[in-house]
Amino acid sequence: MNSIGTTTPRRPRFRWVLRGVVVLLGLAAMAMLGAWLALRGSLARLDGRAVVPGFSAPATILRDNEGMVTITAANRHDAARALGFVHAQDRFFQMDVLRRSAAGTLAEMFGPAAFERDREARRFQGRRHARAALDLLSAEDRAIVQAYTEGVNAGLAALAVRPPEYLLLRQPPAPWLPEDSLLLNLAFGFALQDAVGHHDRHRDLLRRAVGPVAAAFYNPIGTDSDAALDGHRYPPAAIPTPEQFRAPADVATAMTRWIGEPKAIAGIQPTDDELRPGSNAWALSGSRTKTGAALIADDMHLELSMPNVWFRAVIRWTDPDGRKRQLAGITVPGGPTLIVGSNGDVAWGFTNSGMDTTDVVDLELSDAHPGQYRTPTGWRDFEIIRETMAAANAPSVKFDITNTIWGPLVHEAGDPRPRAVAWVMARPEALASNFVDLENTTNLAQAIEVAARSARPVQNFVAGDRAGNIGWTLIGAIPDRFGTDGALPASWADGTAGWRGILPPEKHPRVVNPASGQIWTANQRILGDPGYVSLGDGGWDNGLRAGQIRDDLAPLASATPADMLAIQLDDRARLFAGWRDRMLPALDRIRARAAGTTNEPRVRAALAAARSWDGRASATNTAFPVVARFRRETAAMLLEPPLLAIRRLEPGHDEWPIQYDAIARRLLDERPAHLLPPRFATYDALLDEGAWRAATAPELAGTPEWGRLNELRMQHPVARAMPVLLRGLDMPRAPQSGYGAGMPRIASPRFGASERMGISPGHESEAYLHMPGGQSGHWLSPFYRAGHDAWLAGTPTPLLGGPMRHRLELAP
Repeated sequence: MNSIGTTTPRRPRFRWVLRGVVVLLGLAAMAMLGAWLALRGSLARLDGRAVVPGFSAPATILRDNEGMVTITAANRHDAARALGFVHAQDRFFQMDVLRRSAAGTLAEMFGPAAFERDREARRFQGRRHARAALDLLSAEDRAIVQAYTEGVNAGLAALAVRPPEYLLLRQPPAPWLPEDSLLLNLAFGFALQDAVGHHDRHRDLLRRAVGPVAAAFYNPIGTDSDAALDGHRYPPAAIPTPEQFRAPADVATAMTRWIGEPKAIAGIQPTDDELRPGSNAWALSGSRTKTGAALIADDMHLELSMPNVWFRAVIRWTDPDGRKRQLAGITVPGGPTLIVGSNGDVAWGFTNSGMDTTDVVDLELSDAHPGQYRTPTGWRDFEIIRETMAAANAPSVKFDITNTIWGPLVHEAGDPRPRAVAWVMARPEALASNFVDLENTTNLAQAIEVAARSARPVQNFVAGDRAGNIGWTLIGAIPDRFGTDGALPASWADGTAGWRGILPPEKHPRVVNPASGQIWTANQRILGDPGYVSLGDGGWDNGLRAGQIRDDLAPLASATPADMLAIQLDDRARLFAGWRDRMLPALDRIRARAAGTTNEPRVRAALAAARSWDGRASATNTAFPVVARFRRETAAMLLEPPLLAIRRLEPGHDEWPIQYDAIARRLLDERPAHLLPPRFATYDALLDEGAWRAATAPELAGTPEWGRLNELRMQHPVARAMPVLLRGLDMPRAPQSGYGAGMPRIASPRFGASERMGISPGHESEAYLHMPGGQSGHWLSPFYRAGHDAWLAGTPTPLLGGPMRHRLELAP
């Protein structure tokens, strides 16, 4: 203490504390700098010269401001090698996840949390089939895959630091193998098809629950919404009589997933059954385009995440005969060639076909033959395949797969007996893609023939050539059935039903140069021809979206790519117009119910919004949300009877019929009293309840704009697992126009157009292509988000890219 009794400040101790804090901050800054430098070390090389073994001559990789790649190589093999190099440098983690998802080895990377998904994938023995598929490739395709594989591994090795996801996971990336490129067919098969025969089981469950007549009514093969290319429509399914089916009385606990569950967005967005992988693709013949060449448009609808599934590329080389070649469009990281786009002579696009590619086989067992099942050649032992699943940071797990000559045993709730599944993609011949044949076609006729003999998950193939010809066929593997249509589970034990193998090319249906000069596909039933229909309904979409595209195309006489983009961005909600008309009188009726309550302003606001609705699902629209909610609530109540009947057999069942919109509209039009849920005295009472629930839904308070409820939420899978630390990897949330079903502009928070494209072959400089997200999967890349804003705004981006800003030479 000093002379007047005060304490002298202990400055030295404070200084030491301050110095300690400074040191700690410095160490933290150094650690952050080290992490940043490490991440920078795994960025793709954009400029300069790199020596890469295997090239016959130098190849160049140019990039524009958005990272769109143009490859120029001496020959096709060098072009494949360069594409592999680029894919690995920008997207190797995505490639790795795709092959692991198909092979069932995700747990090796992500730990035990992926065991169940791996177990489901391994039932189909993907890697074994992919290895066998390699032997089925032509010599040229095998050489292309080998060159691509060498390019991938060279690109990976050229990174100074492994990609950032592997740093987080503390794992080294495994080299790419030739069969991995074929495994991608299986990965997309899992995403696009019903590998376990769920549709067949659902049809069987419905039939057992409500009887055959009611099952045909609640699961019709066609409705008044059909938009087949040949104009075919089925007559309306018969309404079941009261003796055939009537609404169950005990509905109090039914449909709790949708009714009375006021979660934001859940009651407005499409059902899970509507958000199925799909697409739009159409063609106009040269007689109806400005250039005289065919005009092809394509936008494929998938789950959206960071990075996007596709990778834009222009690939150029010279054939041995001196012909200059160019491919322009989108590739998938992991594959050596174009997915959709143009080769200069022919342009093509895909939509998911919705064909039935899986059959459920009822097994015949006997106490006299324990451990066996009956086959056409007699009783046979089940094959037991013993698998070991490795996992990161955890012990391995062993499990058994029980297999039959038709496929693995797969059990689902509600199955009355043991069942196996026969899935067409679980065969080597379905994975053996002929990579180069399509890109070598010079006219539509050749393209149609090549498509019909191509192996991949079966798609609608829409194509056109520079002479103006247009056509459609099915591209990919389809079962060649006998003795069964595959719609319902059946026994194959006596040999009178089953598969001959994969449908031969000559049996693939075709449409070439229709008189209308237009072809449209949107996952709907394409034809009424018995040869097509017999191939099986694996979940055809209703024709509402396809019909709107058909009608948008009809008046075009001198079409340009800009006209194609306008249709892709069409957010007119024709599907909802009739629902709005039903909602208005219901809102009028319930105004009295709301009078004097806190809900009165909500009901009045809903009525005013519905009356003034402009018929669109635009981002700024405040009326669309209440109309969409009314449709969902009303349809849910109308579907209570069959779903409750099913729940008596399978208590957890929550699936809506694919054609539920048409079913609900028909019930409201014809009003059969015995199909009305008994808690309602009249159909008007049910409509009133739907209007009340829509008008008073908590998330619709204040009449929010549709875009706020339909915000895009593109997330990186790593950020989804660690949102607090890595939220910056996600795309910023953004309001968007469109809806998840029933209109050309498909858009919901995590599902939508994975690309939009419009091309006339021979006129690629006038074409456009844009996609969500960016070219690179690296978080620090300038191309991680580049191009996304154009996709979000619907602004065309040149197919061939902009001015080139970067040049990398790959030298032998």
